[in-house]
Amino acid sequence: MKKKILWILSVLLLLLILGETGILFRKISKESQDRSTNLSATTENINADTAALPAAVNTDTEKETQSERNLSTETDTEEETQQSETVTEMETKQQETAQSQMTQLLEEKISTYDGIWSVALKTKGMKVQETCDIYSSSHGRMMKSASLIKLFVMEKIYEQIGQNNLQEDQMGSLIQSMITVSDNTACNTLVTDFLGQGNAQEGMAQVTRYAQQQGYSDTSMGRLMLSYQTEGDNYTSARDCVSLLEKIYHKTCVNAEASEKMLSFLKNQERRNKIPFGLQTRLTGAQEWVANKTGEIAQAEVPEKGMVEGDAAIVHTSFGDYILCILVNDMNSNTQTQADIQELSGWIYDYLAAENT
Repeated sequence: MKKKILWILSVLLLLLILGETGILFRKISKESQDRSTNLSATTENINADTAALPAAVNTDTEKETQSERNLSTETDTEEETQQSETVTEMETKQQETAQSQMTQLLEEKISTYDGIWSVALKTKGMKVQETCDIYSSSHGRMMKSASLIKLFVMEKIYEQIGQNNLQEDQMGSLIQSMITVSDNTACNTLVTDFLGQGNAQEGMAQVTRYAQQQGYSDTSMGRLMLSYQTEGDNYTSARDCVSLLEKIYHKTCVNAEASEKMLSFLKNQERRNKIPFGLQTRLTGAQEWVANKTGEIAQAEVPEKGMVEGDAAIVHTSFGDYILCILVNDMNSNTQTQADIQELSGWIYDYLAAENT
């Protein structure tokens, strides 16, 4: 009986030992599996990092290369810009030299003439552009205008027509006479009856205000035509006259339609004894023309006011166009000054033709 009990106990002990051994084995197996898994994950991470390393290096290298390219491009662009600016500066200096040369030569010619002279010039569509604004530094730009004030009266009239304040059919013939034959009565009628509504002072004030508003800073109307007994006078500058004709040339004087009509009157000018006269043997092409407006006060008219000669013109030539105004005050002879203007007109044409042909 005792042996049987001992055998049972031995069996139970053996089973217990075997159970503990299985649990231990499974635990060891699990730990081994976990280590293997961790080792595999670590290996994969190392491999991934190793694989990513060349890409990162390549990316940095590409960035450095691109940066070098950008720097090279910026350097090339800067060099091109500097070269372009240098060329532009050279061209500007060359043009300024040419302009100053013409101005210098004009001043030398003018210095040989009698009276106070002012000359303004602008070229249009020429290979060599020229701009001159010559006047006496002691006298200033403002000059007695004589009938050149009629240019500004004409623009003011068309401004009023454009605003429907005046009717063109009532004054078209007056404007034509005022410009093409420099009719003084027509000018006075336009200023007094139409602009001033019967008040000459108001009409002249309107011309002056309009001139100032348009940037003609040297232009004002202080008397009616032939009214020399008054204290006031009419003034403008060669620069202001060129500015007005330039607007007509570009069809921006009031509007395109008005500019065309004003140009037509100037092209039909009958008084061509100054700027156009100096060009009569030079403008030989069928399409070449001069559109101008003259002004003058002779000594016999008003000795105490001094004499005036002037002409403002748009000149259309085969080598380009130019706008020119010549104004002379306080000379001793109208006849001689007219001859001087003719000579200067021809000289300017020859100079520009030599530059542009």
